[in-house]
Amino acid sequence: MTRMEFARLLHQALGIQIYYFAATDIRDFFGDVTNDTPGAGPLYDLVVSGILESADSFHPDQSISRQEMVHWILKALDYRTGGQYALILMMPAPFDDDASIADEYKNDIMKAQLLKLIQGRGNNLLHPLAAATRAEGVTVVSRLMNQIRTLQQDLQVHAELKESENGLHMRLLLQNHTQEEIVIQHNSGQKYDFKLLNRQGEILYTWSADKLFTMALTQTTLAPNETLVFEQILSFESYEAIKDQIYELQAFIIGTSEFVEFSANGYSAFLLR
Repeated sequence: MTRMEFARLLHQALGIQIYYFAATDIRDFFGDVTNDTPGAGPLYDLVVSGILESADSFHPDQSISRQEMVHWILKALDYRTGGQYALILMMPAPFDDDASIADEYKNDIMKAQLLKLIQGRGNNLLHPLAAATRAEGVTVVSRLMNQIRTLQQDLQVHAELKESENGLHMRLLLQNHTQEEIVIQHNSGQKYDFKLLNRQGEILYTWSADKLFTMALTQTTLAPNETLVFEQILSFESYEAIKDQIYELQAFIIGTSEFVEFSANGYSAFLLR
């Protein structure tokens, strides 16, 4: 996975939206990226957000190393939590190739282990200098987003995407970890939606596109410690028609709650191949 590909994936998962009063120029931060380079906008946002640091060169087409990927996700975690999260003060068992980890990344690797964001490739080896694969990048970002939701709020919301012999399962899970009821108000009978996108962010499928919903006000109530699952299955035939193009699921809560502000950008899950 290239450095630019991972930067774009991380930016999309975090849902960063920054509105600038003047035109931006990525060359203010990196000399080897232009404003016409795909991903230049998200890359600019990541630097402004403090997740990435400005440098003479970014090397957008170079593979991202596993240790550098960990550094980026820890910076992203700090961005979303303000660095305010607890860690169990227990040193994890070191990887057998711990000596290969650059000094500036050792603390990040330790934190990522404690937060269960990373694991080795087998035989207790991290391979910190090896290029991260696309599957590893998607997996670690998914773990990051789940950890962020756990640390940020008592109502966890996340999406899942899974293949089966019946088609493609799209799920949106809401987990109430409080001791109080959580009520979600809906302006119609539609309580959720699912969209499937390709790598370019183009919509391939919208679950609600051919649905009719009552216009009456409705509500969803989650009891204390209850988990609610909204699920739809894209039929095998429909899935086969777009299977090779699908990259991301975006799941949406269509409603509001006094307890939590739902993400307007939805909750993402990625299809691993």
